[in-house]
Amino acid sequence: MVVPFDTLAATEAMESVGVESRHARVIAAQLLAVSRASDAVTRPELEAALAMLKTELLDRIAASERGLVGRIDRIAENQRELADRMAEGERRHGAQLWRLFGGIVAVAGLAVSAIKYLP
Repeated sequence: MVVPFDTLAATEAMESVGVESRHARVIAAQLLAVSRASDAVTRPELEAALAMLKTELLDRIAASERGLVGRIDRIAENQRELADRMAEGERRHGAQLWRLFGGIVAVAGLAVSAIKYLP
């Protein structure tokens, strides 16, 4: 979109604040070239593009959050599985210790009996 630009008014405004006439004319000419550039955008066009980018960014953030929640859920599930395995291992080891203790008591009983009844 071409934006209207008054080079004479711009030159006079710059000269009124102390910019040399030749510099003011060059600056005004460059501003005119920029205002005629085909890639210039209007404020509504810029706002629409920013709104689109904001929506895309929010969508990506939401997708990332969903992915993180899924990973956190998997970590929690793995943690529960490990806790269950550890509890099962502790139960098994406890049972083995009681069996071992029982075996030791039986062997000690046999040893005491052997000492007591053997000549």
